[in-house]
Amino acid sequence: MVEWQASSLVGFQSYREPFSELNSKLVRRYLAKYAKPPILEIGSGLGELLRLVPELAGGIILSDIEPELVEILRAKFNGTRVILADVYNLPFREASLGCVVGLSMLDTLSELERAVQEIRRVLKPNSYLVHFQDITPNPYVLFDYYAKLGYTALPVLDNAGSHSLFAILSREQALRLKDNNCNQRLKQYLEKAVESPRKAYSEFIENINIWDVTEAEGLLRELTLASSAVQAEKLSFVEAFATRFNSLLADYFSSAFTEVVTLSETKARGNLFSCVPGFNEFLNETGMLRYSYDLCLGYDRIKLTTQLVVSVARK
Repeated sequence: MVEWQASSLVGFQSYREPFSELNSKLVRRYLAKYAKPPILEIGSGLGELLRLVPELAGGIILSDIEPELVEILRAKFNGTRVILADVYNLPFREASLGCVVGLSMLDTLSELERAVQEIRRVLKPNSYLVHFQDITPNPYVLFDYYAKLGYTALPVLDNAGSHSLFAILSREQALRLKDNNCNQRLKQYLEKAVESPRKAYSEFIENINIWDVTEAEGLLRELTLASSAVQAEKLSFVEAFATRFNSLLADYFSSAFTEVVTLSETKARGNLFSCVPGFNEFLNETGMLRYSYDLCLGYDRIKLTTQLVVSVARK
């Protein structure tokens, strides 16, 4: 499990790399305003946050629940305190920290409310929780969350044909859709999704490596059309997480806000995105890569834009 997690984090690093300078500027902007020592990062993973703001080395406490990742962090950031810590049971006294920060971490938690309560416990009065979301929020957690509310979540496409959305159907809607559908591929997916939206989606993602990609895209199109036929509500992964998270912050903190921030730069292409020479504008839409071509830029220059969802809450 840890080996899978570490390899996944490495994959995220390669996706983040072209946007790291922009992300660094945005992260610095918020930490300069809200982060007071002692600062704890939760779910440090492979140290992506400290890579963005290396000047915090030695002045921040890194933490993770996985012992192997803790050892990796200690080896990479000698001189910075690294601890083994569970976000649901942080090893700190009540009101002892000046800031708790996370980078695309809280979206991975199945018990988000419990984590928010624990973070509030360890923060000093008038200190802050700051969370940056730079990749797509964990879809499995969202599917489980809506399943507990009685909904069946289905993966769907947005208007650009990208998989940035999911639809939520009542169990009755999903059963009716399954029973009235003659498409065997769609029917099989719906049968699994009614029982476990997470399991159905997980198997779909795993099978993408086995299927022809066009077959996977075909199922997504079928799910999109079927969801539209029953007028199911469609949510973006980013919107769904941000709305839920901000609601919890409002419940447990004296003030809170969540905002979407963007930053752009134009630079020489170099080796960046050389595998797609037909495009020169690239947007990290919180984990969804969008690209286009601007005639004025030409081939040798590219425009990079990053989009982060930033949540700030004051105790």
